[in-house]
Amino acid sequence: QNLSSGMAIYEAKDNGADFIFRDFNPAAEEITRITREKAVGNSLLSLFPRMEESELLKALRRVWETGQAEQLAPFYYRDDTREGWRENRIYKLPSGEIVALFNDVTEQMKAEESLRESEKQYRTLFESAQDGIFVMSEGQVVDANRASLRIYDCRREDIIGSRPEDFSALRQSDGSLDCHVKSTIPR
Repeated sequence: QNLSSGMAIYEAKDNGADFIFRDFNPAAEEITRITREKAVGNSLLSLFPRMEESELLKALRRVWETGQAEQLAPFYYRDDTREGWRENRIYKLPSGEIVALFNDVTEQMKAEESLRESEKQYRTLFESAQDGIFVMSEGQVVDANRASLRIYDCRREDIIGSRPEDFSALRQSDGSLDCHVKSTIPR
């Protein structure tokens, strides 16, 4: 009753075609917005009509058939009443009942998507810049954009790990610069 994760205990129905709720903790009520009274005795598919489309029902069936616990990767669920990302750990009890411990990871998934989008925007700006840009950490190059590779006439793998003192520029007879990373580019 005091778990911060939602917990549902199921009994298989029709040889695993559906699962009946046998217990439902307060965290499950909060996550699903379904009361324990409404859940207990009802089937998963009657309360969550689109669950057939998710990986949860398949995982419940596998655990019920094999007895092997599973951790289900976060999946997205949406119906007319609720939506969000859920993460589940599923176990089979000696009684044959199935226990699912689950968490709402919607905010975490949104944050990860936002981070991916931010990284994509950064990458686009970084790579499309006309000026050479180096990202340094502890005195070494950890990333370089295309312009810097063009300016120094080198490949990314040649420049990663180098230090500023490894760079040189030699003035050619025509006035252009021949730039390279001394210690990493074979000449």
